[in-house]
Amino acid sequence: MSTQPERPVRISALEGVLRGLDLSPGTSAWTEAARLMGGTNGALPSVVSVEQYVELMRWGAHTFFPTLSPSKGLYEVGFRLFPGYRKTLLGSLQLAALPVLGPHRLIQKAPELFRRNAPFGERTVRQLGPTHYRLEFRGIPIPPEFYCGAMTSGLQITGAGGFSQVISRTLSAEDVDYEASWRES
Repeated sequence: MSTQPERPVRISALEGVLRGLDLSPGTSAWTEAARLMGGTNGALPSVVSVEQYVELMRWGAHTFFPTLSPSKGLYEVGFRLFPGYRKTLLGSLQLAALPVLGPHRLIQKAPELFRRNAPFGERTVRQLGPTHYRLEFRGIPIPPEFYCGAMTSGLQITGAGGFSQVISRTLSAEDVDYEASWRES
């Protein structure tokens, strides 16, 4: 009998990472990733620990971006999360309106969107200016580079004008503040 991890990450997040890397079920890379996550015969487990999820990110960064630093590789894996998640059944439903949502609503909803697949820790958002927000993630041991890439990609999908960026300030191994800003078109 398997037990639920203390800090679980759901299959849709795993699948979002893999599909963001342009992997499909049945390919050797998908099967290898499933094996790393504890799946059998190429099937992803329904839930993994956050540590396994981070290992999947690191595997993706090393495998698909071998010429980049580990930090830049994690950013690239994160940058592909929203497009990959939109290719999943659940993601296609949850993110169907992403292009029309707009950057303000995306950032305001980001804590809820990330919590759906990783329901642990605390995530809050504060507006600091007209197009400037701080997202405070506490108790979440996911590399900040991954979330910077994911949120930057999300902002671009929502049409944040010309320049958009997400930077992080690490407070501890599990506590990070993200600053998201963009210029209105």
